[in-house]
Amino acid sequence: MPLPNAFDANEIFVLICIIVFYSVFFMLPKRIPWSITIILMLFGILLARFADHLMAGPSINFYDIMDWDKYELFDVLLYLLYAPFAYFFLYLYERLHIRGFFIPIFIVLFSIFAIVFEWINVLFGVFHYKNWELRYSVSVYLLAQVTLLLFYQILKHKYNKELTNFRE
Repeated sequence: MPLPNAFDANEIFVLICIIVFYSVFFMLPKRIPWSITIILMLFGILLARFADHLMAGPSINFYDIMDWDKYELFDVLLYLLYAPFAYFFLYLYERLHIRGFFIPIFIVLFSIFAIVFEWINVLFGVFHYKNWELRYSVSVYLLAQVTLLLFYQILKHKYNKELTNFRE
């Protein structure tokens, strides 16, 4: 796996974000059981990897990640950011008791936050757009967050059902 061309702003930015995101993750009070948390964090990475494979893969290449147009070490490290990002989305969903009419509003607001974070990534040279514009990412984030929330609801339902069966 190739190393970066140079250890510069984009690599430093990714490392700082990893340290900050995981520090916040471990400092937050746990609202979601560990078994579900681990699955959700892996699912967040999977969603990001799947989206990048579709949009930044060899056949359709809308953007490059980090310094190379090929997969490199910091591409792998970048995917580590998607795990706590997914967790923070669901943590706030639970912490703020988002329900009913407020679910779409919450998804839109968190998508705006994701767009701003992506824009900061572009400024630091993490993403290099070719045939992509930041506004295209809106639909990707909306779809990803709806998918993540639905997956979480399924896991939570299954977990609560198993917990109830265990107690009986």
